[in-house]
Amino acid sequence: MQPVINNQIGSLKESATLFINQLALKLRSEGQNICHLGFGESPFPVPEPMRIALQENAYRKQYISGYGLPELRKAVAGFFKSEFGYNYSFEKIFIGPGSKELIFQLVYLL
Repeated sequence: MQPVINNQIGSLKESATLFINQLALKLRSEGQNICHLGFGESPFPVPEPMRIALQENAYRKQYISGYGLPELRKAVAGFFKSEFGYNYSFEKIFIGPGSKELIFQLVYLL
C-alpha cells in the first residue's frame, strides 16, 4: 500500500534561506570571502566575557520582553553614544534573536 502524500508537495519551491546557505557555501568553496550569517553561524569568535556570562546565566529559562533585555538595550545605547556620538534612548533600541528576524522586522517597519 502506497502512503498517501499531499499532491501539493511537488509544487513546493526550495526554501530561499536554504538556497542562500548553499550558495554561500559554494562561493566560499570557490575562494570568495563570504560573511555568512545564516543558520545562526556567526563567522566571528564569541568574546570571552560574553562566553562567561552565557555560562553563568544558562540556568535562566524564563521568557523576556520582546524588545530585549533593558540592561542590554541600555548597554547598546551607551555603546553607540561613546563610539559614534549617537544619543539614542534605550527605548528606541530593539534586540532580536537573529539577523533574519531583525531584517524581517526592519523591512516590515519600512
